[in-house]
Amino acid sequence: MTPGAKSMKNTACYTCRWLGFAGWFPLINDNVPGETRGRFFGRLRTTWQSALIISTALLGWFFGDYGASRRRSAWHSS
Repeated sequence: MTPGAKSMKNTACYTCRWLGFAGWFPLINDNVPGETRGRFFGRLRTTWQSALIISTALLGWFFGDYGASRRRSAWHSS
């Protein structure tokens, strides 16, 4: 991929990403009162980060445990 095409792809990707982020705020203004908006975002962020940490740890444990035993048995079977 040429540098110009890569730059265009990155620009399009980030533009779409920011357009998606901007769509949240009108929905939040209509459904979450201003005095509880900070708590809403705090809970949302904490729940999201907790789910990511737990799922990453579980997947790492699963693939680390089972992946290593499968590799050892495949390599040492002959």
